[in-house]
Amino acid sequence: IVIRSTTNEISKVIPAVNGSDRLFPGPQGFLLCRNDEKVFLFHVAQRAVTAEVSAPKTKYVTWDKDHSKAALQSKTSITVVTRKMKPITTITESRMKSCCFDEENDTLYYTTLHHLKYCSLRTGETGTIRTLSDPIYLLKAKGDTFWYLSREGKVTESALDNTELNFKTALHQERFREVLKIIQQK
Repeated sequence: IVIRSTTNEISKVIPAVNGSDRLFPGPQGFLLCRNDEKVFLFHVAQRAVTAEVSAPKTKYVTWDKDHSKAALQSKTSITVVTRKMKPITTITESRMKSCCFDEENDTLYYTTLHHLKYCSLRTGETGTIRTLSDPIYLLKAKGDTFWYLSREGKVTESALDNTELNFKTALHQERFREVLKIIQQK
């Protein structure tokens, strides 16, 4: 691991951590290092591993807005962890494409080859929002809107139908007036 300054000068050289073969960005002062079976939270200043989590063959890491949660994505699963690498939930699907955290709700949206899906991070419950005609790559989600990159490289804004998610969240939080309102609207 080579740490460089803003002027591209080498400031530190650190040996690879636990046989890691890939690096991902982490919270300030940290790196995520991956080997075939685990992801390690590496403190750069202390040159020490402070936490680890089992997340086989992680390909991508997506952080939420304030770096309090991360989604460790492989080809067939997403492991959602806290900043300290404590597992929140694991989602297993075939052919995962992308994921992003909702900035307003405690929800992770993700795409497979043919579906846009969600995972409520409060309950771990997952569901399908819609079927996709072509694969998309999620960029951002906020409320009832999400942005994605198409296979053609075009960024598109689209509306979400969060009725099922809103219903289940309100039911879990025992907001029964909101549950009745959702039922009456549909």
